[in-house]
Amino acid sequence: MLHLRRLTYFLAVLDQGTLMAAADALHVAQPALSRQIRTLEEELGLHLFDRERGRLRPTPTAHRLEIIARTLLDQAHLAERATLSLRAGSLEQLVCATTRATAESLLAPFIQALDPTSPIVVCREVEHGEVEGALFTGADLAITPSPPSAAVASLQLGSFPVLAATHPAHHIAQASPASVPIAQLANELLILPPPTSMSRQELDRAYRRDGLPLGRHVVESSDSTSRALAASQRGVLITTSVMEAPLWVAPVTTADGSELRLSLYACWQREHYAAPQLATLATELSQFMRKQHHPWHN
Repeated sequence: MLHLRRLTYFLAVLDQGTLMAAADALHVAQPALSRQIRTLEEELGLHLFDRERGRLRPTPTAHRLEIIARTLLDQAHLAERATLSLRAGSLEQLVCATTRATAESLLAPFIQALDPTSPIVVCREVEHGEVEGALFTGADLAITPSPPSAAVASLQLGSFPVLAATHPAHHIAQASPASVPIAQLANELLILPPPTSMSRQELDRAYRRDGLPLGRHVVESSDSTSRALAASQRGVLITTSVMEAPLWVAPVTTADGSELRLSLYACWQREHYAAPQLATLATELSQFMRKQHHPWHN
């Protein structure tokens, strides 16, 4: 039978690198920690560490066990939280997984607007392709621009525009249009997010639908660097993040004049112990999103 405490000791040795450092971090005596590690090896029938001159060097088996151990301890932590929440009758704190752009433009303002009696929402930033998967590694709720799979419960929150942002002195900004057609952007140097970004994928699809070439562009994964490039008049930034002065911003439109938009979804595990409360919170988030003003200021 696996003992969670011994797995905690095992991971501490891996994380700290030495028995002495792990013992200090755990506030246990070094000989006691060493005995616990040996007992774990005996219980599992696995050789986890090579002993060399008083040091422990993890074996390949130890690294494979590490994945299992971290998962088990994470699940144990979730079980602890579930017990406390069940006792209280509601969630007191929840982890929400989402992308950085969504965290900045939607989740952070929503958290600020929450009633003080609402659960504490902690954000875990992940990549686009990892959002739904985070529900199975400790996140309670996920906000994703990709339609969730049928394996989870979900709610479409709404949609938001893909934006073109540039320096106010740029000729597009000087004309002060209500929107910027992608045909016009084909003639500009664009500052684009990576191809894995949902806003980039939506833009690429729009260009293909309208039969237009993408044209000159640079790829920048950092939001702050992208904004700096646009603010220094190096090109037109394509983004879904909140933009403020000194940038001029307007929504991007397709050939038929419709705004290029991304949908957002909230999802959670159906069997989550607080599924009804998560569904309520997702509904509140949807209502908040629909009431928000356009996320730009010219």
